[in-house]
Amino acid sequence: MQPYEDSDPFVRGSRRYLDDIASGRKTSSIRYRNPIPLGETTFVFEDAEHLGFVTMPSAIDSVSPVRLADLDPSYQEWLRGHYPDMPTDPPLTEVRFHI
Repeated sequence: MQPYEDSDPFVRGSRRYLDDIASGRKTSSIRYRNPIPLGETTFVFEDAEHLGFVTMPSAIDSVSPVRLADLDPSYQEWLRGHYPDMPTDPPLTEVRFHI
């Protein structure tokens, strides 16, 4: 098995975001405990309902730290639901990308 440095990087995502990302409506994501390198990558959209996945070539344009307190309150609540073990002031990353 090749080490990560020699393999193609990929970004996992939910299938529900595929159409918005493919159309360019969604161009960023907030991540917790998910380091993502700059440059070319492959999005892997997991589809639990169909027990499969869809891939899409893309590029990571920027990766920046962001504070939870600086995000919209409803988005903060969504993140806390998605990451129930997240601490009060977690290290988050804003990832900007394009297809």
